[in-house]
Amino acid sequence: MRRYLKVIGIALMALVLVVGCQTKTDKNKNNANNQAAKNNNETGFPNWGYDYQQTRHVPYDKITKDNVKKLGIVWQKDLADWDPNVPNASEDFPVVKDGVIYVTTSYNRVFAMDASTGKKIWSWKPPKEVQDHFDSAKMEAFSIIASRGVAVAEGNVFVLIADNRLAKLDAKTGKLVKMINLWDTIKGATLENRYYETNAPMYYKGNIYVGSSGGDSGGFRGFVMAFKASDLTPAWEKPFYTVPEKGKGWMKIYRWRCCMVSDVF
Repeated sequence: MRRYLKVIGIALMALVLVVGCQTKTDKNKNNANNQAAKNNNETGFPNWGYDYQQTRHVPYDKITKDNVKKLGIVWQKDLADWDPNVPNASEDFPVVKDGVIYVTTSYNRVFAMDASTGKKIWSWKPPKEVQDHFDSAKMEAFSIIASRGVAVAEGNVFVLIADNRLAKLDAKTGKLVKMINLWDTIKGATLENRYYETNAPMYYKGNIYVGSSGGDSGGFRGFVMAFKASDLTPAWEKPFYTVPEKGKGWMKIYRWRCCMVSDVF
């Protein structure tokens, strides 16, 4: 009898686990489907990665396996024709919103152009103080480090500057509305500490979310921070750090192991 009850108990537990996994899977699928549904009315490429799941999948159905062979170039533009000094590194997803394409290059040059004709609407480059900061930090390599794109929302374009700033531009004119220093809010987030920014900011419900770059530089503590899109003031009291403070948590073990390896060699 006990054996029978034990078998029944195990079977019921397995059933609960299966149902739970299916529920979680169904929920994830529904979230993804809902996100795609929200974007079905969007005729552009509204976010880096297209949607909030960063799927890069565009649910348009005008291009099919039958007509794809008819695709051809409508127009093409060389950004250097507009500015001969524009750097040649581009790794962004162009954001397309309301018939306008927004693209970036390294050194955080931003270009807006008519999606149907390729005609330039405006271009923007960071002010001289940013270039001076690069020069003083002796970061010549930043000339080839790309900006991966922008966020477009509330009539503005948001772009992260490689020397750890966040800029807000007017989407119609390209004029600088406001620029903040991330290190004023995020302690130690400076070029001198080997932090930099190449990722695209993300907009969601009134906030601009930024991450961190520079993990390949060593001695780096990753973070995520949110700022209000309206005025770029902090939306969070402090950043969310993806790595513990030095000497705490698993970083304490990591430092000990590094020392042991060093002693061996």
